[in-house]
Amino acid sequence: MNHPAAQPANTSANTSADHPAERRRFEPAKLVLGLSLLALAVGYLLREHGSLDVSARVLAVLLPCALLLTLLVAGLALLVRRARRRRADARGRSGGRQG
Repeated sequence: MNHPAAQPANTSANTSADHPAERRRFEPAKLVLGLSLLALAVGYLLREHGSLDVSARVLAVLLPCALLLTLLVAGLALLVRRARRRRADARGRSGGRQG
């Protein structure tokens, strides 16, 4: 019996042995945003528990600050990637010679 439902689905878990792991581009802005939001969540939890004596207004103001920091990191990462790409393109045109 060769029923299609009896065969395993073609998922990335099933084909990982056939194909090497796909590299993902590092996104520093995602890391900064995740860590910032995690720190804010911990701050709110500690405040509600009574372990942290901080105004809710201060924690609320930190959210836009975290978003602005993320924006700055994303812009800086974009500038660095563009500069690296230009440098790599310039090396490719010059035959790989530096001088």
